[in-house]
Amino acid sequence: MNERLMQMLLVGAGGFLGANARYLLGILATAHLGTRFPFATVFINVSGSFLLGLVGTLAAERWIPNPEPFRLLLGVGFLGPSAGSPTPSPSACCWGSASWGPSPPSRPSNTRTTP
Repeated sequence: MNERLMQMLLVGAGGFLGANARYLLGILATAHLGTRFPFATVFINVSGSFLLGLVGTLAAERWIPNPEPFRLLLGVGFLGPSAGSPTPSPSACCWGSASWGPSPPSRPSNTRTTP
């Protein structure tokens, strides 16, 4: 198999698994910790950064015999997006408001328009 294609498949597989893991972790953290603060986002970013540093250290210190596939699958695909800058998410839209999460529906206006 072409080396470039194999690299893309490793990053894609890691991204697929990582995105689903982040989604499930976010649901679990929100269910247990509530929506008053985006604990899920903070936990995912901090743990992702820590684990990305661990993967990078293991690869750099040659504790892993062939680090490139491991780095692409875990470092770039699975952990990379969660350890990077946070992406816009529903938890980020309400900074400074009374609660985290969707806004309550607005009340309909009592004014009538005449044709």
